[in-house]
Amino acid sequence: MGGPGEPELLKALGELSGAGREILVAARAASSGELLQEFVSQKIGQLAGMIHLYVKFLNSLHVQKRSDAEDLWKAFYHSTSVQDEVEDLMQFELEWNSFLSDVDARLKADCFQVQLSMGMQVPGHMTFTDVRSGKEVRLEEFLHQEKLLLVLLRHFA
Repeated sequence: MGGPGEPELLKALGELSGAGREILVAARAASSGELLQEFVSQKIGQLAGMIHLYVKFLNSLHVQKRSDAEDLWKAFYHSTSVQDEVEDLMQFELEWNSFLSDVDARLKADCFQVQLSMGMQVPGHMTFTDVRSGKEVRLEEFLHQEKLLLVLLRHFA
């Protein structure tokens, strides 16, 4: 039994880029100007919608990893339509990364004084924002839990 064909690939690529742009537009609006701190404390969770979109994308193509999806679109890259959809996805991902970098830079300029570098151990007294409640919490408050899923969004951690 074969994998997805070109129509399924085009649909999946288009849905990922389109729905991702909707999240990006809403996030840009919610974080503009003086709204940045409100966005970070109350609305940053909307960015997690991209996780769901990528899972849906991979599932619709019956693949497990991004590299598998890339192999699939390479197989159809002779098609101008596939080339256009892949280019659109790449452009969207650049816009997403640019947005996150901009928010990160604005946050650093505004309030973050704690400097962490790759491989550093995060101190237990370091505070984070719980996106579900909007409350500031110390990392050590979670370390006693039997099961803990800590999601640190890229450029924010």
